[in-house]
Amino acid sequence: MARAASAGLTGADIREVLRRLQLAKAMREATGGRPAGPVDQADLHAAIEGLRRG
Repeated sequence: MARAASAGLTGADIREVLRRLQLAKAMREATGGRPAGPVDQADLHAAIEGLRRG
């Protein structure tokens, strides 16, 4: 399923997805006061959709 979600993305696109996801997790951790947890498949799908939306 992740392969289908990332179809058409370049290496730079995937790097940007991961950068945005890392930043979002760090912000949640900083504002929530507790560890944000590991990146999971749902996080990746949401980040890819966010990139596609612009």
